[in-house]
Amino acid sequence: MPVDVGFVLNLENAAIESLGDPTSTDDLDDYFETLQFLFSERLILAAFDLIDRESVIRFKTPWGYNQYHVLGSTANYTVFPFRSHHSPTPYCTCPAFTYGVLLSGSEIMCKHLLATMIAIKMSRCIERTLSLNDLAIMASAETGSG
Repeated sequence: MPVDVGFVLNLENAAIESLGDPTSTDDLDDYFETLQFLFSERLILAAFDLIDRESVIRFKTPWGYNQYHVLGSTANYTVFPFRSHHSPTPYCTCPAFTYGVLLSGSEIMCKHLLATMIAIKMSRCIERTLSLNDLAIMASAETGSG
């Protein structure tokens, strides 16, 4: 019986949302231990590495929309950490998500998506405000035009 990836991603998103905000070392240890029930240690460490390197960026648009990008080692990826009209399930534009989660089902989440979810929960996203010109440049870069 095939696994409904969207259901599992939304379930894990809900589990992350239910965790308390780690404010001390003890809280962080408990947080890490709880995450280990859901994800591999390798994935958790990779996600925290991205957060520590300040690679999770929240862009705020002029109309109040938040768009998340993660600076990967080889490219930048757009992450949709919540259900919305843009994405019915959490999603990342990286190849690992496409192949590991969507096609083969060997993974349940990529490090970029997990890092974004944790960074949001811990208030560790780097905040940037986008002007309309910045947004046009980003869209042009993502579509390969310009």
